[in-house]
Amino acid sequence: MNFSKFRSAAFCTGLVLSTIAAPALAQPLSVNEQRGTSISGQWQQGQGA
Repeated sequence: MNFSKFRSAAFCTGLVLSTIAAPALAQPLSVNEQRGTSISGQWQQGQGA
């Protein structure tokens, strides 16, 4: 296995691991963020705020 194939494999492995780990690091929304998300959803559905 030459160096560029090894580097490509290492990069892909790191990319996959970071993609798997990202949702685990997500923080829960604060009360203000939850309220804003709810209002935004209502607005997009045409119900107004």
